[in-house]
Amino acid sequence: MNPNRHSLFIAVTGFFIVALLAVNTLFWMQERFRGKEQRFEEERRLREAMRIVMDSRFFFESEERLARHLDLLQLSLADVPLSTLRQGTAEQPEADDRRVVYTYGGKRYHYFRPPPGEKAILIRDDREAVALWRDRLIMLGVNGVLALFYLFLFNKLRPLQTLKSSIRRFAEGDLSLPPSLKGKDEIAEVSNEFRRAVKKIQTLQESRNLFLRNIMHELKTPIAKGTITTDLLEPSKQQERLKKTFARLDYLLGEFARVERFTSGNLPLNRHPFHLLDLLDQARDILMLESEQIEVRGVNIRLEVDYELFAIALKNLLDNALRHGKGQPVITASEQAIVFENSGQALTL
Repeated sequence: MNPNRHSLFIAVTGFFIVALLAVNTLFWMQERFRGKEQRFEEERRLREAMRIVMDSRFFFESEERLARHLDLLQLSLADVPLSTLRQGTAEQPEADDRRVVYTYGGKRYHYFRPPPGEKAILIRDDREAVALWRDRLIMLGVNGVLALFYLFLFNKLRPLQTLKSSIRRFAEGDLSLPPSLKGKDEIAEVSNEFRRAVKKIQTLQESRNLFLRNIMHELKTPIAKGTITTDLLEPSKQQERLKKTFARLDYLLGEFARVERFTSGNLPLNRHPFHLLDLLDQARDILMLESEQIEVRGVNIRLEVDYELFAIALKNLLDNALRHGKGQPVITASEQAIVFENSGQALTL
């Protein structure tokens, strides 16, 4: 079966994928923006530190003042010799051949190569390193929450598939009870209400079947007694008429049972090819009609039908034509249709 592109499950899955992509894209953009912002801030602080250090007025006034100004920038003069720093990890910032960054003892040190004739500068970065893992852990947490929400929503919507299957089986005539759902949400309430409706229909169906069986049982007894009594009468036209009447009642009772079994889905169709005239003869015999009472036109087509049920259908049409019309009904048969025509008073709407 092709998936329904309008399904709630597809809509929820699509929304989850879009939300996941959007959240991860925002985190990725934030990380890149924060990285650029950090690099820009770092360059600003270092430029300011260079200006302060190179300004000789601070040296003449007080080293305390120098330390205070550097501390405001979360920087300080390095207290580790360059020879020791070179044992750590070194990196050179992009487009900067005058500065080398050393990582040593969990701190970052900036070494500025001096121009000829000037003193080298070594500055320690006292800022705490920004823990990118925290942002990534938050991102994983948000992804986990979205995934849990998706699973929760998917699990809540799953009973809809069961309800849909139960309704489809019910439409096909299967009156078996759908499973009962636990919960107090709307989906569980609708499913359980449908279950109660099916149970009520089952009860009505059983009551109807019991009622019909009782009626047919009660009718069979007087018909059988009437048939036996008729057989005991002297042969006459009256006896013949009575025999046909009881035979017709017995047939109608059997017809009633067959139609009831067919409508309840307990009677399979037994299809075979038959000529239309043979089916009409059976319908006429059921109604106890003479051949001249109806007129048949057209071709004697072959139909693949259930003999008994189709003869009953033709009998009902003939009976209506005779009961509600005047004169002789006409049956016209062709390869496309079978038409029953009669003359009578127009129906009032």
